[in-house]
Amino acid sequence: MFKTSMIEDVAKGLEYLHKSSLSCHGSLTSNKVGIDNHWVVKICDYGLANLRDWDKGRMNEDKTYAGDLRASFFRSTFLLCQDMKESAKEIVQNVAKLDDPPYRPSLHCPTSDKTPWFSDQKVRNRMNALISKMWSNQPEDRPASVHEVRKVFREIFPEKSGSITERVILMMEKYAANLEQKVEDRTKELREEKKKADMLLYRMLPRQVADILKQGLEVEAQQFEKVTVYFSDVVSFTNLCATSTPMEVVKFLDDMYTLFDTIIKKYDVYKVETIGDAYMLVSGLPKPNGEDHVVEITETALALINGVRTFKVRHKPGYQLQIRVGIHSGPCCAGVVGKTMPRYCLFGDTVNTASRMESN
Repeated sequence: MFKTSMIEDVAKGLEYLHKSSLSCHGSLTSNKVGIDNHWVVKICDYGLANLRDWDKGRMNEDKTYAGDLRASFFRSTFLLCQDMKESAKEIVQNVAKLDDPPYRPSLHCPTSDKTPWFSDQKVRNRMNALISKMWSNQPEDRPASVHEVRKVFREIFPEKSGSITERVILMMEKYAANLEQKVEDRTKELREEKKKADMLLYRMLPRQVADILKQGLEVEAQQFEKVTVYFSDVVSFTNLCATSTPMEVVKFLDDMYTLFDTIIKKYDVYKVETIGDAYMLVSGLPKPNGEDHVVEITETALALINGVRTFKVRHKPGYQLQIRVGIHSGPCCAGVVGKTMPRYCLFGDTVNTASRMESN
């Protein structure tokens, strides 16, 4: 980023000088290039060639006068070669020998391969071709203007043109846009995870109760005057367990309760809990439904009884599953019990009577 931006700044400076009354720099070297506090490269000491005896009226190695525009290209190419294996002094001395063919620094030294813009073979070849053209021994073979050089340079590095400040600002804008997208993605993921957590919580507790607990508030127990409670268990469950392995019992209960949970979704009932083979439902709370609680529970009970008639126990294919059901209506109290693994529990004579109806 730094080198490409610096070259772009030097090219801009040369283009400005070539269009001015000075026509060219006249004595361009790396010592005549500075960097300001905004990290912008500036060309210095231009227009002073006539004050130096060795430049005044003297011919360059390429047989052009120091003030010739095309001589600037010859000089400027050495600014691109400061990472060559020869030192700047050695390069100047070798060029000044006026050998035939004229000396030029090697563009294929190992250090140049480490330069960011030479990492790609195609880019390296195009950059070497541009440099070779700029320091051609024949002035007419060099680029006609700095604009032409900048055009080729932008073709080689379409994303690396501009000053360092512009590049940094562009990088910051890209980073900000990328950061905004990342924040949006993380927020979306957080919403999805929160949705999953809420769904799991709503399966364990009534929605109204769960929302109160999520706010960090205490859930006060409530008295409901009209509810219907349902209990059921498996007939001969003890004998079934005696002839089954623990793993088979777990799979059997999971299959049965999955069936029950699918059936009760069609009715206005709330699943309170399961204890072993016992399955407990209630209608009329936590959201009261008037007198409909009796109908909802009885229809649910009939649907569950019909469901077990076609239920297949996986480890006992010929076994006919049966359940006992107990129902009772009346008032009851409901509330959350416990802080760790809180449970929504029902208390009252209605609950006890429904349990006794099921066991007898």
